[in-house]
Amino acid sequence: MTQTIILIIEAIILSVGLFFLFIVLRQLLFFGFAPLLPSHPEVVEKTLEYLRIKDDDVIYSLGYGRSGFLLQLEKKYPNTELVGVDDHLWHCLLARLQILLHRSRIKVVWADFYKADIGRANVVYCYLDVHILRDIYKKLRVEPKAGATIISSGFIIPYLEAVRTLKIEPKKRWFNFLIGGAEKVLTEKEKEYKPDNNIYYYEV
Repeated sequence: MTQTIILIIEAIILSVGLFFLFIVLRQLLFFGFAPLLPSHPEVVEKTLEYLRIKDDDVIYSLGYGRSGFLLQLEKKYPNTELVGVDDHLWHCLLARLQILLHRSRIKVVWADFYKADIGRANVVYCYLDVHILRDIYKKLRVEPKAGATIISSGFIIPYLEAVRTLKIEPKKRWFNFLIGGAEKVLTEKEKEYKPDNNIYYYEV
């Protein structure tokens, strides 16, 4: 009887693990094909070329995800306040684990993008799809500090005029054949969530 219970518990754990694996792979292959631009140090360096960041600046990242951008930023500006905001609890939990492993001082906030307080921000980095950007463009235009820079990776911000566009050439990777194959089965609606390889800069 005890052995049967153990087998049932193991089956449940395995099922839950496979379910989360399916969700992660589905997100990777069918919704966005994010080129992981924030994760590459060379891309972060290029992104920062047009910024003049000071020690007392406050930098927010909306759509925090795997925290690549802020972790790279922290290496170059160790005294700057860095805040990551994401509306997915699972993303925030993973980010906090990553921050713990890196012994980082980045602050992670679980919050709705529409309600998140970005009033102290000198720089706001967005890794959000065009639909969310369309809904929060007014917030991005009026809430940050005067003269703040808004950066959007992969998507233009509707109704705002970019002052600069930086083209990034994605590196070829071994899993590109998976992305190319998966893209063929996207619906038209899902294709709207596919980012380009540009970094867009805005001033507010």
